[in-house]
Amino acid sequence: MPLMLNIVEIVDCVLRCFTAIPNYLDDIIEWYYSETLIYLLTSFIEAHENAQSIIPESFSTYVNRKGQGQQQVQILEEARILSESRNNVELAKTMLSTFDADLIAFHITRQTAEIILRTQETEIDQLQRDGILCERDAEHLIEEVHRESSKIQHQSVNHIWKTRVSAST
Repeated sequence: MPLMLNIVEIVDCVLRCFTAIPNYLDDIIEWYYSETLIYLLTSFIEAHENAQSIIPESFSTYVNRKGQGQQQVQILEEARILSESRNNVELAKTMLSTFDADLIAFHITRQTAEIILRTQETEIDQLQRDGILCERDAEHLIEEVHRESSKIQHQSVNHIWKTRVSAST
């Protein structure tokens, strides 16, 4: 473990020489940790809010098939599930509110752009398999998608650097 720590310190020292930013690696690690946490929280909130809208119709369909004898139990169970889900969403929103709003917006925009680019790549592959695009054109388009993805990664690193510089001044 000490050898790994020394390597990290050496890399951090070299990066500090080029960027004039102390603890640059720590900032990058924190950035990606924040991005992952924001992604998990926003996905969790969205999934629960979607499920909350579906649960009532799911339970009513089940009650109609089972008959009216089970209705009271089903209504209580539905209310308990919805309450638990709402409480968890509020907890996730509270956790999300600890992050800077600009940081949240940047991460969401970045993730959305990545999703769009992956979708484009999948569509290009499908067009090639369907014979609509020749292999050469498909490769060219996929290279463009990869270039755009690299630009997004580069913008993320620039954003880390700018955020760190503005915080240190």
